[in-house]
Amino acid sequence: QGKRMIGLDGDGETSTFVAAACSNLVIATKPLEYRSVAGRKISFDICRVTGSVIRGVVHQECGNAVKMAARLLEGVLTAGYPFCLCQMKGGIGENRSPAECHVALMCEPEHEEVIRSMISQGFTSMKKEFMKDCFDGELKFSEEEPPQKMICEKNSREIIHFIYMLPNNLFQSDVLSGDLVSVNTIGIAGIQEDNFQIVMSSRSLMASPEKELVRHIGLLCDAYGFINDTSARYHSWEYNPTSALRSLANDVFQERCGKCLDEITCPGGLEISWFFDKIQGLDAMMLGPVHENVHTVDEYMDLDSFDRVYDCLLEMMKRMTD
Repeated sequence: QGKRMIGLDGDGETSTFVAAACSNLVIATKPLEYRSVAGRKISFDICRVTGSVIRGVVHQECGNAVKMAARLLEGVLTAGYPFCLCQMKGGIGENRSPAECHVALMCEPEHEEVIRSMISQGFTSMKKEFMKDCFDGELKFSEEEPPQKMICEKNSREIIHFIYMLPNNLFQSDVLSGDLVSVNTIGIAGIQEDNFQIVMSSRSLMASPEKELVRHIGLLCDAYGFINDTSARYHSWEYNPTSALRSLANDVFQERCGKCLDEITCPGGLEISWFFDKIQGLDAMMLGPVHENVHTVDEYMDLDSFDRVYDCLLEMMKRMTD
């Protein structure tokens, strides 16, 4: 019967989300054809890629190990050196930019050295593009035993082309403000049984750009022989300019922290959005302490900030029951 909800998935201590994006889980799956292994094996890892984010979303200028690996291999294909993938695996969550990606491939013996050189040089050049001196990442070659089978050349080429062409991170921005409008995160990639699967999170502040993004991915799936599966996870949360709950929070934070809350639109989906369809007249807001690098392995929270937000939350609840 409650009509007021305080979500604790906010951040920034003296800021609050007042609206949120819609979000879809997108899974692209490609059935694989295998061949008996032949040629020379090349194995490498892209690892420890900097996991920086901007306002909760990995920005275009931050690295994605899977996307970086595809770009390196696309360069090899463009130069006229075919290969067959044995493995390409990276990522631990659909909404987290992969910090690592492992690749194993088979190539013609006479092409091995030039392919290794192209991958090394391409990675060095790429690192200079991402956040400049703030970016970190490492390329490591390793020696492994040849596998029993390899993905056929046609499938391998289609997988690399597909990942290379997939939108990752920024898809659309607001022309006037420069704010993010829609983003796509390539989160997980790898072989699942006899399929190659890519799991993504697409998010948008409005429904129409989200549909455009999902349609874009769907057309790429059709072009490269992937099966496209999409499911909505979050609805959009529209801004309420007359929130009594937010007004109360501003009073408390003004008294305790010396300033009113900054109002921010979350570029990602928030679970709180589902409740607006279920509870008519719901008044909701978000609170949360300072924490950085969300959705990465470098995420952390300021414990002093947590204490301050917790005190404000208790005072809000006290006044709501007076």
